[in-house]
Amino acid sequence: MLKSKILAGIISLVVVLALLTACCPPRIGNLSEPTKEKKEEIEVKEIKGVNILSHETDKAKNAYRVSGQVKNSTNKSLTGIKINATFYDSEENIIHTDFSYTHPKTLEPQQIGLFDIAVFGEEASIISSSELVVVTD
Repeated sequence: MLKSKILAGIISLVVVLALLTACCPPRIGNLSEPTKEKKEEIEVKEIKGVNILSHETDKAKNAYRVSGQVKNSTNKSLTGIKINATFYDSEENIIHTDFSYTHPKTLEPQQIGLFDIAVFGEEASIISSSELVVVTD
C-alpha cells in the first residue's frame, strides 16, 4: 500500500513537471539556446502605422528600465499595442524578455501613448543592450 502511494506521488510529480516544461519555457537565456545576433544599445522594430517616438534607458545596480512614447499614426483606433522587449548581456545572449502595453491601452488616430518596462535583480545588473518590437493583439 505504501509503495503504491509513493509510486502514485512520483508519477504525479513527473506529470506536473512535464506540463510546466511544456507550457512555461525558461525565460533566462542561459537555460535555453542563446541567440547570437549583434545588437545595438537599443534596436527598435515597428509595425506599420505605429511608431516609437522616443525611448530611454535608466540603469542602476539592480534595475534596468526602458520607457518611451508610441504614436498611433493610422486613421483608426488601435487597442492592445504591445511593446516586446528583449534584453541581452555583453555576449549577446538573451537574459530576459518582457512586455508592456501602452497607456492608455486604446490609442486614437495620432494619439501618443506611454510604455514602461523594468527588470530588477541580478538579471538587470548584466544587461548591456535591448531590442524593442511593437506589435498589436
